[in-house]
Amino acid sequence: MALTTADRLTVLYACGHLMARTDDASEVFQHVVDGARQLLNAPASWLAIVDGDDLRIAAHSGLRSAEMPLQWSLKVGQGVGGTVAATGQPTLIRDYRRDPRRVSHVKLIIDQEDLRSGAVVPLPAPAGGLLGVLYVGDYPPGRITSADVNLLALFARAAAVAVERARHGTTLRRQSEACEQAAGNLRRRLLLLQQLTGILLTGADVQQAVSLLATELDTGLELCDPLGRVVARAGQTEAPAVTQHPLATADASLGTLTAHQYQDLDEPAAQLLGAASGILALQLSRHRERYETEQRLHRQFLIDLLRPGTDRGELMARASLLGLDLESPRTVCCVGIHVGPKALSARPPVLTGRALATVEQAVTRRFPSSIAILHGAAAVILVPQTRPDREALVQGLRAALADATQALTGMQLSAGLGAVCLTPDDYAGSYQDAALALELARCRQAGGVVLAREQLGIYGMLARSLDPEGLRSCILPMLAPLLRSDDQRGTEHLRTLRVYLAHDRHLQRAADALHLHVNSLRYRLRRIEQLLTVDLHNPDDLFHLELAVRIADVVRPTSN
Repeated sequence: MALTTADRLTVLYACGHLMARTDDASEVFQHVVDGARQLLNAPASWLAIVDGDDLRIAAHSGLRSAEMPLQWSLKVGQGVGGTVAATGQPTLIRDYRRDPRRVSHVKLIIDQEDLRSGAVVPLPAPAGGLLGVLYVGDYPPGRITSADVNLLALFARAAAVAVERARHGTTLRRQSEACEQAAGNLRRRLLLLQQLTGILLTGADVQQAVSLLATELDTGLELCDPLGRVVARAGQTEAPAVTQHPLATADASLGTLTAHQYQDLDEPAAQLLGAASGILALQLSRHRERYETEQRLHRQFLIDLLRPGTDRGELMARASLLGLDLESPRTVCCVGIHVGPKALSARPPVLTGRALATVEQAVTRRFPSSIAILHGAAAVILVPQTRPDREALVQGLRAALADATQALTGMQLSAGLGAVCLTPDDYAGSYQDAALALELARCRQAGGVVLAREQLGIYGMLARSLDPEGLRSCILPMLAPLLRSDDQRGTEHLRTLRVYLAHDRHLQRAADALHLHVNSLRYRLRRIEQLLTVDLHNPDDLFHLELAVRIADVVRPTSN
């Protein structure tokens, strides 16, 4: 039954009031289809919105099937609704089952609703164009009239204004929500960055900062040094690596920060990770600079400590600033690369920075608070002497050398140990003894030797009586011909003489040690006698030669 004019005015007023009260587009759509049903006193209505070239249902009222809104779709220009969308002209459907414009897949859906008559009107956009089309359907054929179509078209024009306003309001609301979300993300980022900065400024380990960042991002993080070794790890790092940030300053690589996650980080999280990476890079750079400064200060201090004649008061003051206790007993230990007896006259190879770090780590494991620097060709280590038992110290250092040798893939090491230092004045002498002991230890047949001061014997007496240049000047006139021959012709006269004297002039044992036939050894000895103008059977010549060879073991003279 058709509504009276008064009823229709009531419907229009109520629907307009409802649409004016909301700026949510989905609610306005629903008020439009509800109002259209009431306006024409029809059982069903739906609103299809233009989406590109397609029409899709945005709201419906009175449909029997819940599947119908999901299954219904048309192209613009296709079917009854598509034609209205293309032309912008309202249309009356007297009997849908006989309408030639229907589309097969939509026909089945409408037939299931048992809708026969209907009206379809455009929903024009106020600024031009089309928002969509509005349907009203009824069961009996011919139930809806041309007057109903005209009334529905007027209603659609008014509704279009409300729809456009609501869509604009929805857009503004979403933009506002996006802005609020972005502002919230920014506040959280700033708070997190402040927390990270606070953690790092207090001197805390970077592990704490990485853990905080991993919790905030809900991801696994790994901080690695430039060599790929893990410095800090937090969260689930078993997932694939999705983002990797290099940590670097203008002149140095400090490592990488890698995020592990099964899906890509969203943009805010990626930006936060980038900002945090910058802060971590600054902190790592700060740590490196501080470490390098401390290393320089410690190294220079230790060099001055090992040098004779440095002012004691100055040493004590500098030690206090560096946090070093010079009143606790320590022993100077020198560690270098083992060369064996064949290299008696060669310059000793220099220990690398990596080897120094490995040796320091091995010694510190057994003797905490040890201090190491690279001085000359060797590592100089101040080892705490916590117990008076020197043998325990020697055994511990020997074990540390074995660990370092294994870590350095077979590089043989030897060490020399000086006297116990009780005052700053003791370090120079202890270092001199340790350096001499190292020179003798590294020339032994096998590596891994730790030679202590008390084992130096005559070498220690000679070293403490003259400086190295003085010792060289004593022996060069005697040994120079051998050194020159060894250097220019590749002979082994000095080594042959040393082994011969070390085996108490026993020809067979000396030949075996040199891997020579006895006759070859005799020939070499005659050649040595000729070069030096000596007689190896003369006691005076033998004494001077053996003393010279022993001094040569210490000062390493060359043919120059």
